Amino acid sequence: MMPKPNQSRQNKYNTYDNRPSNSEHVLLETRPNILLYSDNFVLKIVVLFLLVFLFAPLITVFYGIQSNLLTTFQINLENMTFIMELILIFCILIVIIKIGLDVLDWNYTLYTLTEQRVIIRRGFFHKEKIAMSYSKIQDIEVSQSIIERILNCGNMIIYGGHDNSETILDAVPNPSKVEDIVMNKISNVQSDSYRGYSNFNSTYDPRFNKYNTQSNNYQQDYQYDNYNQNFDNQRDYRGIQEENTKTSKWKQMMGDKKKSKRELDEIINKHQNRFKKYK
Repeated sequence: MMPKPNQSRQNKYNTYDNRPSNSEHVLLETRPNILLYSDNFVLKIVVLFLLVFLFAPLITVFYGIQSNLLTTFQINLENMTFIMELILIFCILIVIIKIGLDVLDWNYTLYTLTEQRVIIRRGFFHKEKIAMSYSKIQDIEVSQSIIERILNCGNMIIYGGHDNSETILDAVPNPSKVEDIVMNKISNVQSDSYRGYSNFNSTYDPRFNKYNTQSNNYQQDYQYDNYNQNFDNQRDYRGIQEENTKTSKWKQMMGDKKKSKRELDEIINKHQNRFKKYK
């Protein structure tokens, strides 16, 4: 069993959020390999087997030693065999308790892969639940020894990028299948987030977001542009009116000049005609 990594505060203590909701679809649910999950589990089984099947021969050996000491050296050790029996029974009980605790720990360890996250439940006396969403997963590392390859299991380390946390799946069966599921979900989450970001950029208009200070600036700029445009239109209209007024005044003035010149020519012609008569 690999040592447990330092989990983030959210992953370590937030046990309520780590329960899969009814809307989450479970993709895979499995338990670790019992032979490799617990520390020295096979060795404990071997020791228990030896203690049970060698109990009677060992008691016989100690009884023979007690008889030889009594006949040869006149040393009477009446309780020697009884003490050795108690020692062997105590060792057997310790090994059985250790194996039972390992079985309980394995039975209460569950790996669950849903559509949204990876959930780990472990512990009988001290329960622990860890969850990591696919959007937080940064990298995955899978390691297998020779025995793990034979038993088709391995250790998977999931690295989280946001809070620098690590989640370890100890002795998970068929690690290649688990890795494929996790990687596919990560790629789906990334593609969905990119698609949502593209749709948001195509439909979002910051000028109409009243909760954004920058959008308020856009609104102000938009209103200011409209005001300037209206002001420019009014100014152009006034300019056209002024030009029309100037043009009309100029035409009137030119007409007055032509009229005054025509009258002057008429006066000159009259004087010339009168001068011809008298001449």
